[in-house]
Amino acid sequence: REWQDHFADELEKMEFNRLKSDGNVYVHKHLHIIILAYVDDLMIFGELSHIKQLDDRMQKTFLIKRTGDLNDDGSEIKFLGRRIQRKDQGILMYEDPEYYDEIFNELNMTHCKESPTPAAATTPITDINEEELVDAEQHSLYRRIVGKLQWQRLLRPDAAFTIKELARDLNAPTTQSFKRLKHLVRYLKGTLHYKLLLQPKLVMESMKDYDVTLVIPTDANWAGCPKSRKSTSGMLLEYLGTPIHFISRTQSVIAQSSAESELYAIGSGVAEGLHVRSFLLEAGLVRNVTLEVQTDSSSAKSIAKQYGTSRKTRHIQLRYLFMQDLVRTDVLKITKIDGTQNPADVFTKFVKLDVLRRHLQRIGLVIDDHDEHRQLT
Repeated sequence: REWQDHFADELEKMEFNRLKSDGNVYVHKHLHIIILAYVDDLMIFGELSHIKQLDDRMQKTFLIKRTGDLNDDGSEIKFLGRRIQRKDQGILMYEDPEYYDEIFNELNMTHCKESPTPAAATTPITDINEEELVDAEQHSLYRRIVGKLQWQRLLRPDAAFTIKELARDLNAPTTQSFKRLKHLVRYLKGTLHYKLLLQPKLVMESMKDYDVTLVIPTDANWAGCPKSRKSTSGMLLEYLGTPIHFISRTQSVIAQSSAESELYAIGSGVAEGLHVRSFLLEAGLVRNVTLEVQTDSSSAKSIAKQYGTSRKTRHIQLRYLFMQDLVRTDVLKITKIDGTQNPADVFTKFVKLDVLRRHLQRIGLVIDDHDEHRQLT
């Protein structure tokens, strides 16, 4: 905290504004420079000439070591353990291969057979009370591996739901949990050539003069958890035509209908979208931002757009209906999307191979043909 306050004070002297929407981001509105600070690791965005000017000034205050840049096509840096590579007008992000090798070695799965999906789309129905718990040694290993997988989850949206489900069993993993973990590791083994691509499809010279729309497909799997009967919310957030954020989250309440669970998923998508909207506006990157939430549930769409509750929705807490006011102020627009074309589906359940492949590109994953770890089959 002391270091963060000191760093913020020094940047304020250099005419940077610290964002309230993200306290780790600083913006210089005249030089159009953005600084992302993770403790003492910095990533700086802006015109090269302006960055060099800033670098000279920061060298007088901080001890700074420059470790790389992304100015040229093909250039690559390492930031917080991630590998980030410039590709044309886009950015490829992926985990260091050595990170996965540690996981494979710990599970003795270096030469394991690969799996086409993160988990089986259908799981055997067993009595929850009859599931056998793993021993103490396996429990420790399970916690360690799932912890490592959670760190790289943001780079692998295709595995987000599976990792979330594995994390729910951290306190008391069963033999079934351990089998599911190994299934996911076999999938990761065969898909090391998948990389996350950030590449806007809409390019504008000055974003500050434009109104932009955040497209947010949402979905829910009603009562998908066989233990608690809770549902899962899934959401993908697209900015300028490229996915920049997603969630796969177990809902905190038990929904009494599929429409109710879809409504909660819409609420999660709107909340995440409002945060990104606040960030873009506070940073001065755009003139105005509207949200377009997409859902494949006509009933949930109707509830979210109406005013107040009805006979069937009287039990829903009012805090879940905040999006109704946003619709009336034109901040939010809710549209219908075909269920087969909804990419948020992969964040709510274990999907089949054809469904996963259908949405891979939409959720931001591309195949790197030059990756030496690429699957041979």
